[in-house]
Amino acid sequence: MKDIVTEAVAKIGENISVRRFARFEAQGPAALGSYVHGRRQARRAGRAGRLTPEAAANPEVPALAKELALQVAGAFSQYVSREQVPSEVLEKEKEIFREELRQAKKPEAIWEKILTGKLEKFYEGICLVDQLWVKDDKKKMKW
Repeated sequence: MKDIVTEAVAKIGENISVRRFARFEAQGPAALGSYVHGRRQARRAGRAGRLTPEAAANPEVPALAKELALQVAGAFSQYVSREQVPSEVLEKEKEIFREELRQAKKPEAIWEKILTGKLEKFYEGICLVDQLWVKDDKKKMKW
């Protein structure tokens, strides 16, 4: 790391220091895809970056790994699939939706149907495989 910093200082003419870093390495025939959102695009202050490991069975895998990293960074997924959403999180959301239905004075007979639709939208917001692709909002990640 010291050599990399020395080379960068010589190249840009400014003194820099590295406070912390991590090294990631793919095991076996694999690729790491990476993507970093800039300050303006990230929902939170600063930058959001993601790494995605992929088995490199063919030469197209590095491009796929980068696309997946872009999706994860851009969509801020909390879970990969709906099966990973903890039951307490799901129950809390259902209760919020039920309260909304009570406030709207919707008939209880249609609550289950409405809840199903609201839960689908909820999963679309937090689960990677249910999200719309950031490059084409007509397609979902899961196909």
